[in-house]
Amino acid sequence: MRRKRDLACLLAAAAVCLAFFLARAAQAGAFCITFSVLSSPNFGTVPIGTLGENVLSSARFQERCIPFGGIAPYVTLDYGLYAVGTQRYLAGATTPANRIAYGLYQDAPRSIVWGNTQATGVPVANDARLHTYTVYAMIAAGGVVPNSQDTYSDTVTATLNY
Repeated sequence: MRRKRDLACLLAAAAVCLAFFLARAAQAGAFCITFSVLSSPNFGTVPIGTLGENVLSSARFQERCIPFGGIAPYVTLDYGLYAVGTQRYLAGATTPANRIAYGLYQDAPRSIVWGNTQATGVPVANDARLHTYTVYAMIAAGGVVPNSQDTYSDTVTATLNY
């Protein structure tokens, strides 16, 4: 079973937004009763040209899984609609060819990439209690913003695997 929830950010012109879609994937052996988004990343207004410093944001989601059969649930994030390999990109709404590289991470220092495999995903608690998790986002210093008169976004699918 898969279920998606739209988390699109609505921003004014010249803003950078990252939209999240969440999907729940069921496999035999676990039962998760809650998987919801509390917030999605929003980079705000970013200056045109080469960035002199990192632009940071974050998102949060919650889960509640009931233990069943010893299965350990985990959350993966795909690389989005505009990725090239494992590099995620935001695309301009007016000019989709204009792209801004960004990353999603498991930790606040933004050193552990959140990926789409069990090895690069994040394990979630399987104890029937409600838990909150943070996804850390970053446009790295040195990144280039090609057009300040556009809204940039991407759609990433988070999958709860169990």
